[in-house]
Amino acid sequence: MAPAALAAKAGYRPQFLRGIDACLKIKHADRPQSVAQLRSILIEPQRRGPLAAAVGGRRASSAVVLDRRTPAQGRARGGPRTWPLLGAAVLMIVGGAYGGYQFTRWHAGSEQTQGHAKAHEGVTGGEQAAEAERPQKETSQAAQRQAELEAERKRLEEQRIAEDAARARADEERRQEEERRRMASREAPPPAATQPDPSVPAEPRGHVIKLSVKMGHLPADAQKAWLGVNAEPLEPPLAHLLGLTHTNGALIFNKTPGGPADQAGIRAGDVILGIDGRSIADSGDLRQRLSALAPGRLALLEVWRVASDEGYFLQLLRRLADGGDGAAMHRVGRMYAGGIGTARDDAEAARWFRKGADSGNRDATAALAIALLEGRGVGKDPSEALRLLKVAAGQDQIEALSRLAHIVLEGKIAAKDPVEAARLFTKAAELGHVPSMVEIGRMYAHGNGIAADPDKGAMWFKRAADLGNPIAMTDLAALHIQGRGVEKSESAAAALLRKAADLGNSMAMNNLSWMLQGGRGVRKDPDEAADQMMKALAHHNEFSLKQMTQSSQTWSKEFRRALQKRLHEAGVYSGPIDGEFHQSTLIAINSFVNRNR
Repeated sequence: MAPAALAAKAGYRPQFLRGIDACLKIKHADRPQSVAQLRSILIEPQRRGPLAAAVGGRRASSAVVLDRRTPAQGRARGGPRTWPLLGAAVLMIVGGAYGGYQFTRWHAGSEQTQGHAKAHEGVTGGEQAAEAERPQKETSQAAQRQAELEAERKRLEEQRIAEDAARARADEERRQEEERRRMASREAPPPAATQPDPSVPAEPRGHVIKLSVKMGHLPADAQKAWLGVNAEPLEPPLAHLLGLTHTNGALIFNKTPGGPADQAGIRAGDVILGIDGRSIADSGDLRQRLSALAPGRLALLEVWRVASDEGYFLQLLRRLADGGDGAAMHRVGRMYAGGIGTARDDAEAARWFRKGADSGNRDATAALAIALLEGRGVGKDPSEALRLLKVAAGQDQIEALSRLAHIVLEGKIAAKDPVEAARLFTKAAELGHVPSMVEIGRMYAHGNGIAADPDKGAMWFKRAADLGNPIAMTDLAALHIQGRGVEKSESAAAALLRKAADLGNSMAMNNLSWMLQGGRGVRKDPDEAADQMMKALAHHNEFSLKQMTQSSQTWSKEFRRALQKRLHEAGVYSGPIDGEFHQSTLIAINSFVNRNR
């Protein structure tokens, strides 16, 4: 902060300004410790004579105003009362700039109106001349002070710019050094083997390998690349156990049997560090990189490998879990529950989930609650499951929020409370849980236990649909057909239904078939309509089965002939292709559905 001696406007004594600066020192010990010490700063002891007498006169005059006493009382006790009053004035000035400013104006007015003559007793002719020149001198001093203040501000600004540049250089050097260490840790060869100590567990030694993998495509969407892995974040304790000095990369917890990653030789416990020469920050970054690749493309993966097999990865996790790591306990339980690197064992999974829950891990708490709800590896205990779900939901565990919301919406093992269900679904949806987006969307769209709000329903459906959820696409299509919450558009509805059907949603197949056979929002095409209906029946859609066996007359005859032809090609129908759904056609439809169960 600029000192008062530089920042103040003209009209203040230098001693007065120095007193303010002294009182504003940062350290308490550097400030005046008493009124006497402050007085010595405000008024230089060596200044005596006529000017000192004038100051004394002004002090006496001010004392009369402040004390509101008679002149006799002022003369009798003026000396002892003058210094405390001056000290009080100074403390008021130091306490607040505004108060000090107002007191100074009032004090100066008091001197001019009540003590003007007395304040100038004993002033010599030379001093009167100096008083006459004071305005010009003060103006010059003010200009000088302003110039000094501007120079100080400029110096501080240049200093700040230099410090910012220095910090930027330091940050860049630190980033480069971290990158060099990271690359060194990747490329460093395994340390030379030493004679192991039988009493100490062997520490894993990791190394970088490079694997070529041909990207597949999603089973329901040939346009999207698919690697076939369950990638998760890498926490510091596990990264350290795997021999990494950082947490960059995506941990492969599991893989789809026969998928692209499995065919390339990726194992559970591997850490993907990069794709095609570009580093991977975390599991979310891996998903983004994969979404930018085309199906069928050959990608080069840079993988950190420690585990010689998935069973060894389970051993490493157990070592970490035995040390009290709750996240590792949850992962060990999941490996037993999914048969990853070991035989499936629901009881052992439940045991590890309970250990993780006891350690306070929210994911393990939710997993144990679900096991207790479903009786997997442990006896069913709905009340304990409900208690654990509430604990995990209170910690914003997404699966617990969703499960608890379903429970209070159904009202079977807990009191039915649609409002609470809506709150829980909304919380899970806001945390990114797509199924909860669909559920809260349906509650708003249909007024299920809460006030209907099609706008909010459409908003949640669209958010889930944008994330690739086919159920949300199907429900959003229904709102487009009705014109509720979104524009009324059968073409928009048909486009959503086609996308959802391509993703394997059987209700979307049924609804798209209906629009195709009637030419609603799309070109009329009974043959494609029959193809979509056969897919829906193959997926065992009960609504489609009911439509074809009980309400087929509401569908066009061209569609029914096309469907009979498809049933004949499937080898379940040998009757006439006439569009009449008699008993033989109904038997063929049921036979086709049951054959595909």
